[in-house]
Amino acid sequence: MPDEVQPQSAIATAQEAATFKWDSDKLEPGIGIALSGGGFRAMLFHAGALARMNELGLLSRAQRIASVSGGSIMSGHLALSWAALGAADAMGVFANFGTIVVDPILAFAREKVDVVDALTGLLPWTSASDQVAQT
Repeated sequence: MPDEVQPQSAIATAQEAATFKWDSDKLEPGIGIALSGGGFRAMLFHAGALARMNELGLLSRAQRIASVSGGSIMSGHLALSWAALGAADAMGVFANFGTIVVDPILAFAREKVDVVDALTGLLPWTSASDQVAQT
C-alpha cells in the first residue's frame, strides 16, 4: 500500500492531468487530505494535524493531498520528505514522522524574519524566498 501514495513523476502527472475527465457518476476512491490556508498559523496547525493522522495510521493511506497558502508550505515539505519517511509499520505509522517532518517545520517557525530581511527581499537581484532559504 505505501507504493500507492508515492509521488508520480512530473511527466506522468502532466499526462494524467491532460487526459482527466470528470465522470460525475462517482467519487474517487481513497483518502484525500485538504490543507487550508492561513499562512504561518496554518503551517503549524497542519503540522500537528498531520502528526495526529500519522499516529492514527491514516497519513500513510492518503492518496491525494490538496493545499493552499500556509497549507502548501506544509504539503510541500511533506512531499519533499515523503521518500525519507520510508515504509510505514504494520499499523500504517511512520515511526520517524516527528523527526523528519514536524521538527524542521517547528525549527523554520522559530526563525526570525525581520524588517531588514523583508525589505532586502524586495530588491531586484534577490527575493524574499532567497532570504528565507539563507536563514
